[in-house]
Amino acid sequence: SHFKTAIIEADKLVDHVLKSSGVPGETMGERLKNARNKFEGYSDYDNLWFAHKVRNNIAHETDHDLNSVEARKAMGYFEQALKSLGALPW
Repeated sequence: SHFKTAIIEADKLVDHVLKSSGVPGETMGERLKNARNKFEGYSDYDNLWFAHKVRNNIAHETDHDLNSVEARKAMGYFEQALKSLGALPW
């Protein structure tokens, strides 16, 4: 599905931005834990975790049934994270 590919690529993009901004960690999950201070509101940070977990479900659960509501929500959260990190204009 196009949604699955888009979510995986969006997760990679956010991870790249975190790495480029010097957030330490061996994995995306570790970098997310270390990036809390990069987000003004807790909800943006928490929403990014939701989106990353959707990505993990896609990547690690072969029977994960991704619906369009969940996919659109995750993509919106990735977009908001990229804005919060300064990688996309507001």
